Amino acid sequence: MLSSNAEISDSDKVKKIPQSYMETQDYVAASDLVVSKPGHSIISEATAYRVPLVLTLPTKHPEWESNLNRVVSEGLAKFIPFDEFETFSWLESIEELGEILKDQSRNQLTWSGNGSLEIASALIEEYDLK
Repeated sequence: MLSSNAEISDSDKVKKIPQSYMETQDYVAASDLVVSKPGHSIISEATAYRVPLVLTLPTKHPEWESNLNRVVSEGLAKFIPFDEFETFSWLESIEELGEILKDQSRNQLTWSGNGSLEIASALIEEYDLK
C-alpha cells in the first residue's frame, strides 16, 4: 500500500490508500511491513504498532535525514536508496530483509508499551531539554 500522494502508479505489486481515507494509521496497524519516507508520523505509528520499517529518502530534507539516521542507528529501520525503491529492486532481497525485520521487531520489544517513554527520554537527552 502506498500513500495516495505517491508518484508511483498502481500495479499488481502496489496499491494506493484511497485519497478519501484519512485514517492511514489503520493501514499501518494492519501491515506486516511499512516502506516509507522517514517522516515523524509514519515512524511513530510503525513503532507504536511494532511494524518493521524500511525507509527511503526521496529528496534532501533535514528532518527526514535526521529521523532516518536515528531510527537506523537504533536498529528500528532499514534504509534503501530511492532508486531501489522506485524500481522495486529491493524486493529481490526480501529474504535478507526478513532477517533484518526480525531484528527490528526484537529491538521494538525491548521498549515498554508503545515506546513513548523511550522516545521522549531520547529526545530530552538529545536536545538537552532537562
